[in-house]
Amino acid sequence: MTRFRLFGKKKEAPKAVAACTCPLCMLTDLLGPKLKGRPYDKSLLKFIISPTNVSDESPKEIEKRVKDAVKKGKIEEARISYLMLIGNALAKENVPAKDVRKYLGEYKLFLKRHKFPPSEYYPSVKDCSDVMNHADEIVGVVRKAYQKVKSPEK
Repeated sequence: MTRFRLFGKKKEAPKAVAACTCPLCMLTDLLGPKLKGRPYDKSLLKFIISPTNVSDESPKEIEKRVKDAVKKGKIEEARISYLMLIGNALAKENVPAKDVRKYLGEYKLFLKRHKFPPSEYYPSVKDCSDVMNHADEIVGVVRKAYQKVKSPEK
């Protein structure tokens, strides 16, 4: 006797999903164990989006672009540029932690002046404070992880 299926196809086992190899996922995977249980773990993840696309621009050039956007009233562009500025400063070796704190302070004042609704993507004033309080530790951790992402070992 042969069995026949009247309706539907035979179900196949689901295929395993390969781990993502984009720079952002690699960076978050490297930072995950180091951030676990820290008071700034959720806050820092909102800032690390931009280190993955760190350009050749210096923080001073990005800072100039931020100030121009604020002057012109392009608030959303200024907000994105601030995130790029902070992410760039976190990842670059030649930017001291005091400059990172300065950029975080400027972004915090920007957020206070322009009342933005809380979101999952953009950092809030509390996120700025959490990261600012632990800037020295964060800078070291992010830069080490970024170097591993930038030049993966083969």
